[in-house]
Amino acid sequence: MLVLSLSDVLAAAAVSLMVTIFINGIINVRKSLANVYAIISAMKDGASDVTEKCYVIFPIKDLDFKGEKISRGNRVRIKTKTDVDIEGIFIGGNSQNMVCIKTSKHVIAHELKNISEIIKLS
Repeated sequence: MLVLSLSDVLAAAAVSLMVTIFINGIINVRKSLANVYAIISAMKDGASDVTEKCYVIFPIKDLDFKGEKISRGNRVRIKTKTDVDIEGIFIGGNSQNMVCIKTSKHVIAHELKNISEIIKLS
């Protein structure tokens, strides 16, 4: 017959507690990673949603600005009358004489009357 002492029972309880804590830690890390992946995916989807909405709000694909023909998807540099340079991808224009540019960090709409120069980049 096997007889366990009190120290054996306490040691087994301590080991089982450590194993349970370790397993719960792994489960929590996996849940956290899943949440991070979900947030990153939502951010990517949100960015594409904004771009799609810009295509709807700015439906004019081609723009002729002071002899420079700009088409949707062209990389452009815009210089405003207040000497601000905006560099990005031309999304489109609309009937209210506005243009939309997607930069690396922002989507910017600007009035044509406040633009002094548009340069098509390569």
